[in-house]
Amino acid sequence: DRRCVYTGRMISAAMLFSGEAEVDHILPFSQTLDDSNGNRILCLREVNRIKRRRTPYEARDDLRARFGPDADWEQIAARVARLPKEKRWRFEPDALSRFDLEGGFLARQLTDTQHLSRLAREYLSAL
Repeated sequence: DRRCVYTGRMISAAMLFSGEAEVDHILPFSQTLDDSNGNRILCLREVNRIKRRRTPYEARDDLRARFGPDADWEQIAARVARLPKEKRWRFEPDALSRFDLEGGFLARQLTDTQHLSRLAREYLSAL
């Protein structure tokens, strides 16, 4: 519904081009190296600055202190419930450990490499 999931504020088209809104890595890129679409969400720039290199759950108190009741964890969770499944789990308190248990960066890279290897084999076979 074009709202910042953290604050509930509407994100307009003008905000996209003015720099007031930006893409946030839900789970910190510095810890996961996950730049997939499932780990990115549009939010207000000021929220992204407050969240920094933390998970949404880790940043919840600072967000609530800055944005008030609309940034309360229960309100955030209600907005998160409307997101696609691939994004929802990243807002859970144990999201980083779950990412690691599922193989995290390494598993995703091995899958991608496997797929690209198949494509390369098909291409070379055609030659």
